[in-house]
Amino acid sequence: MRGAEQGTLSIMVGGPRTAFEASQDVLKSIGTDLFYVGRSGLGQVAKLVNNTMAMVNVAALAEAMVMGVKSGADPEILFQIVTKSSGDSYAFRDKMPHILDGRFQAGFALDLAYKDLGLALSHSGHLKIPMAVAAAARELYGLARAEGHGGSDCRAVIRVLERVAEADVRQRR
Repeated sequence: MRGAEQGTLSIMVGGPRTAFEASQDVLKSIGTDLFYVGRSGLGQVAKLVNNTMAMVNVAALAEAMVMGVKSGADPEILFQIVTKSSGDSYAFRDKMPHILDGRFQAGFALDLAYKDLGLALSHSGHLKIPMAVAAAARELYGLARAEGHGGSDCRAVIRVLERVAEADVRQRR
């Protein structure tokens, strides 16, 4: 994982504050942004919140970009527009250059995205909170897994939509 190797992870910790404070040196060796979230378990909840938002964002960018390309728009122009407009996000800026270049080797595996969305849906179910968008995104990741993309990066979710739409978002170089 790129963030761990570069020591730039965001780390969310739940548990006794004293344990968090005592582990600062170790945590700083793998992460730049350290967050004490509160009681035990809340670090995991914070990670699920972040990953759910990121994976839903990747699913949304996949749908939107396939729609744009199927309509005849140049994917590179769409990338430039979105990064300067309200649709921009970290996930878009991080994932789209790889998609445009046709690179789907794992950074954050699609299987992990599917698992994390399942964990978030399970947790929200215990809380009796509906998460319709996350559920739809998980189904899309499930389709990508069924087509053999589980070991690829989560951005490979776009491959399912490209196949269905008979569109290719990758740039022709």
